[in-house]
Amino acid sequence: MTERTEEHSVEIERKFLIGRIPGHIYSRCQLDHITQGYLAVSDDAEVRLRIRQSGSALLPTVERRPQAAQYTLEIKSGGSAGKALCRRELSVELTADQFEVLDGLCTGVVDKARMHLLPEDDSGEKWTIDVYTGDLDGLIVAEVEFLSDKHAAEFDPPDWFGMEVTDNRNFRTSAFACDPKKRELVLNYACDVRLTEAREELAANTLSAMEE
Repeated sequence: MTERTEEHSVEIERKFLIGRIPGHIYSRCQLDHITQGYLAVSDDAEVRLRIRQSGSALLPTVERRPQAAQYTLEIKSGGSAGKALCRRELSVELTADQFEVLDGLCTGVVDKARMHLLPEDDSGEKWTIDVYTGDLDGLIVAEVEFLSDKHAAEFDPPDWFGMEVTDNRNFRTSAFACDPKKRELVLNYACDVRLTEAREELAANTLSAMEE
């Protein structure tokens, strides 16, 4: 019998839309390819299956290296509104056979490349960037996880972060993965962020050219 591994945790995080990932970020990140689907979703909880492999074929700058897949059953609950999203999480490691049995029951399956940014200081923050593909192509979401509510409230996002969506329930993955209307809404938001960044870049370049 395979020994079951369980992990309990409380997440304190803030979420932001990203229009474009700066080039220098790729040199300080590790990548996973994640496929996840949902067994059950309610207003304050979700049960999902996830398969994760190190490296990603979804980003052209990364060479995919064969790695053993990690299969997990994960339960998230809670989600208090405020300056940060606080949720409890339980993760249970599965065998490939266990995963296969449950996989056929999933809805709202999504694929994404997850970029884990290596820390630049000792703040304890964990930065990840999810680059979605398939029906969600064009959606990029950054998540920053904190040690406390105080750290979350004091966080000053970099200028390449777009609109904050921490308190927008439409941007929970379970919401836009399982609901086509919310998926369309989220993609429209993502498009607006990219257009805003493109206009700002054009304006900055025009101003710079005029000053030369």
